[in-house]
Amino acid sequence: MIYDNLIFMIPPVTFKEVFEEIGEAKEGLEKIQNYKDVIFWSFSRKDYQKTNWWPQTANTNVSKKLTIRTANTVRKIVRM
Repeated sequence: MIYDNLIFMIPPVTFKEVFEEIGEAKEGLEKIQNYKDVIFWSFSRKDYQKTNWWPQTANTNVSKKLTIRTANTVRKIVRM
């Protein structure tokens, strides 16, 4: 099962800054795609602990610059 998330960057942070701090997604385990001020991040639920972005987004330096929501949560908010 694929787990889809949206990472909202809190201004003034940029994708470049986040990417430089976290690094590449692990090939075959996770995918990231930047679009404006949002990063789309998908990974396999069974392998999430092997991803690069999972532990890095919990890092206090980065976590203060981001807020992460599942795709399902974002869909519910949009429908409100």
